[in-house]
Amino acid sequence: MATATKVTKASAEGEAVQKALLEQHTANMTPGPKVPMPNGARVSATPYIGMRYQGMDATHMLGDPASILKDPRPGWKYVWKKRTDRQTMAWERSGILVPITPEEVDESNPMAEYVADVTATGTYVTWESLSLFAMSPKWVKKIYQANEDWAISRLAAQSAQIKGDIEQQTEGAYTGKFEVKAR
Repeated sequence: MATATKVTKASAEGEAVQKALLEQHTANMTPGPKVPMPNGARVSATPYIGMRYQGMDATHMLGDPASILKDPRPGWKYVWKKRTDRQTMAWERSGILVPITPEEVDESNPMAEYVADVTATGTYVTWESLSLFAMSPKWVKKIYQANEDWAISRLAAQSAQIKGDIEQQTEGAYTGKFEVKAR
């Protein structure tokens, strides 16, 4: 009788393994994108395509901080910086960065997901480890636009070189033209 129990148990295990292999084969043969699992099996990703994480979405607020302010100043740049960073603290002390206060934030804007962080030095508009700062047009020009202007002027200076390179490499068969236009 013990042998019969072993045979039935073995056949039940064999059927379970065969069933699992058939399911895996069916999943592998299903058209569409597959996702590898830690055990090496691949499962169809079709039921999960288009799903969205239902968490807080602060991408608009972080990408365009001026959108949450009552009255953003024209020409000023609004940036999120880690307040405890050495450069941020130095720029704040020297006046390059001006902290935004909660009074400047439009409370009726549903995208304004922030916390008022009160410290000994002042109250900051904070999101996670970042605080919101404003930068005057003078510093925006020096810190951000100067590098962009330098890169554009360098690119414009290369137009003659590119024209010469094209003519040289094609032995005069083609003429290159490269222009950089102002905005």
